[in-house]
Amino acid sequence: MEHQEVVMKGGRESIRRAGNEVLRPLNPWTPKVHEFLRYLEAKGFHKAPRVIRIDNQTEVLSWVEGTSSNYPLTGEFASLEALQSAARLLREYHDVAKEYVTNASPDGWMLPAASPAEVMCHATLRLTMLFSMVLKPQA
Repeated sequence: MEHQEVVMKGGRESIRRAGNEVLRPLNPWTPKVHEFLRYLEAKGFHKAPRVIRIDNQTEVLSWVEGTSSNYPLTGEFASLEALQSAARLLREYHDVAKEYVTNASPDGWMLPAASPAEVMCHATLRLTMLFSMVLKPQA
């Protein structure tokens, strides 16, 4: 079934959504990102996008359903439950990611790795993005 593409707002590049897929231009660091996403999936962390395929110069990832907010946080996004849920999600992510960081090559990423590597960071992780995933996780 063909889905209409929707251009996603924000970010550094042209990102589109078509149904349950996110389409992003390939970058030199895309193979490392895919390696890490596949690692997370193999370790049972299912709250990150999955790599679906590469079409020409476009990576196709799974869409992670959620509700987003913006600052200032209000309602359920400003609740203690949301904060605790976000903290649990980050702890789970870091517990899974630490083995990858310890054993993976630091080469091939967008930015040079800091040494010693202790954590895998997400450049745009913010409360509004994180809460959108943890209030009603769908992934």
